[in-house]
Amino acid sequence: MRRLTPLALAGAALIVACQDTQVPTTPDVLAPSLDVSDGAHQPTGGPFSNPDFFFLPPLVTNPVNHSDFEPGEFNPGLVPRVRICQGEADCPGTAVLELPASLQGNHYQFNWKTSKGDAGNSFRVHVVVGGVAGDALFPGTVLGYLDVSLAKGSPRPAQNADDNARVNAGSTAPIKFTIENDALCFNPTTGEIQEVCASATITTSEDSRVELPSEEDGLVAAVDVPDQSGGDIPPQLTITMEPCADLALDIPLFGDCVRITTDPPIPALNVPAIVSICGLALNTGLSEEQEDLVTLIHQSEDGSVTEALPHADENCTEPIGALSPNPVFRLAQQGWRAARQQVARLMSPKPAWASAVLIDRGGGGQVGDFESFFQFALPAKMEPLAGTDGHAAPKGTPVPIPPGVLVTDLDETPVAGATVHFEVTLGNGTVTPVAVMSNSDGIAQLTEWELGDPGANQVRTFGFGIADPQDPGPFMPDILLATDQQVAVDLGTGEVFFNTVRVAGVGANLGNTEADDVFSSGDLAGTITRLTEAQFNALNPAQLRQQYDVLIITWASAGTLNVDWNTRLLPYLQAGGGVLFDGDPNNVGDLSAVVSTTFTGTELSDGISVTTLVPGLTDGINNLFANNHIRFATFPAWDPALSPFLAFTSGPNNGAVVGLHGRFDAGCIVMTGPDQDFHGVRGGLGSGLNQYNLLVNEIRFARTCP
Repeated sequence: MRRLTPLALAGAALIVACQDTQVPTTPDVLAPSLDVSDGAHQPTGGPFSNPDFFFLPPLVTNPVNHSDFEPGEFNPGLVPRVRICQGEADCPGTAVLELPASLQGNHYQFNWKTSKGDAGNSFRVHVVVGGVAGDALFPGTVLGYLDVSLAKGSPRPAQNADDNARVNAGSTAPIKFTIENDALCFNPTTGEIQEVCASATITTSEDSRVELPSEEDGLVAAVDVPDQSGGDIPPQLTITMEPCADLALDIPLFGDCVRITTDPPIPALNVPAIVSICGLALNTGLSEEQEDLVTLIHQSEDGSVTEALPHADENCTEPIGALSPNPVFRLAQQGWRAARQQVARLMSPKPAWASAVLIDRGGGGQVGDFESFFQFALPAKMEPLAGTDGHAAPKGTPVPIPPGVLVTDLDETPVAGATVHFEVTLGNGTVTPVAVMSNSDGIAQLTEWELGDPGANQVRTFGFGIADPQDPGPFMPDILLATDQQVAVDLGTGEVFFNTVRVAGVGANLGNTEADDVFSSGDLAGTITRLTEAQFNALNPAQLRQQYDVLIITWASAGTLNVDWNTRLLPYLQAGGGVLFDGDPNNVGDLSAVVSTTFTGTELSDGISVTTLVPGLTDGINNLFANNHIRFATFPAWDPALSPFLAFTSGPNNGAVVGLHGRFDAGCIVMTGPDQDFHGVRGGLGSGLNQYNLLVNEIRFARTCP
């Protein structure tokens, strides 16, 4: 393992340097430098200068009148270093000097004893916080710099305010500067700065605490780092804390996000640190039971790690030195009772970790700047809203009931405020809107799904941080366990897919197989799969329901087809599937538990007509049929859930029922003596067209299941 300790500078081409206490009262300096980067000077080559870092006289003019200069914001808790490189540019190689500055009351100071031999040369003086001296991988954060020329003899008068600072070679130059509280929360690329910020350099061989105050002098967050003696931890560590934008999650968020970084990056601590997020009790609008489930979420900067953290007591007021015997890395919301608090054991001694203070759990080997973000959220899961999947509608029209999901928490209570996204993944249809926030009932449902092309159409529903029905594991820690027994749970993007109707044509139809035309034409958007008797029998009811929304039991299937009512069809219907028993006389005996018959075979259809108008089923249907294969015995020879809609109304079979429909729990069945899949003809005439239209109606009816 790489030991992150300061590197020796022996052998470097050093200028004669030391912390000389004999500093001239009138230093040999006359003017500001040619290029300065601090709160009072914008560098000529960019990037933005830090508005909370200032060089002080005598190397620059006094910034006391500058609008950003705030002496009351001085941060005395850092250990900055002065890094000096030859030339008026960033160090191209090893610095000629890099040593810590000392705290001198209301500023920091480093006394640079220059060499007469360097007369005529220019140097860039950097002020650095964090990192490791001399280490190119962990150089720290440069707060600002200035260029200095070493002059021969007496310094020349400055021609204007932009001339180089000139120091008499061989004299001691006092490098003075002030670092304000927000300096380490500045982005030099964008020029943005976080006004609520805390930074401190701690000594890791003793108990230390860093606090992030609010603008109202309250406490936003705190970090307690116990004594780390005895391991590969650098002797000093700079910790920075600041608020951040809300986490990129679709579950409901509560309170502020807090970002914590360290410089330099470190391996796992020898003793876990404690970090608490503190604030007033949140007005979540949740019930007390649901508030107990609110969990702290940890997310890495790039989002590659997002995890729900174990619950524990908060630690916003515990003094340094009063750490529990087995301290853990904790973030908690002050004012919530203990059961509502959160904990993250992110810094347990795992040598594989090699990142910043808030480490990617189980990760390692990363270098550079590391960030971690923390915020409270309510973990949730989602499942399809009953009755919103597998619908049938013509291409170019909306489905009758658009897709939706039910979002709930660990206790199955509806979760409001979760954002659910919708996107079309098959069929080129459209959805409105593309994102929906779950309501107080936990429902997030589209307003409309308009179907596109013929064939399969599909919508994907997803949410980052929302678990889906396929997730085999827990979606939040088990809060009934003790804190040290809980395990952080990784969060990902849950997804639920909604499809247009999926039909299975079952058995030995040797006719038109007209259901194929229903879907290839786009009269209904969806798919049909033809199954042999053996293929059908090999699937249990749950498997059938998972794969198909409607079963068409076709005419003259082999008697080996297993459509037993109690063990096959009823469980399928109860799971929300639809069944069309399409004139199959060979297997009607399997339905004896709900209906009996007076005839099975083939006979003329003269006299068959619609006897009861059933919206959605009999719309546009006349009395033209090619033939008939089943007559059902009259009531009460069928289950009370069944109702007749087709019968002979004339001729020798007058009164014989040849069409029944009914609902059994979540699914609907249509039984007919005429076989539509065999005789229907799309675009045909007479009975062919009539039976095609009835087939389309039956598929839609079986899915809407009124």
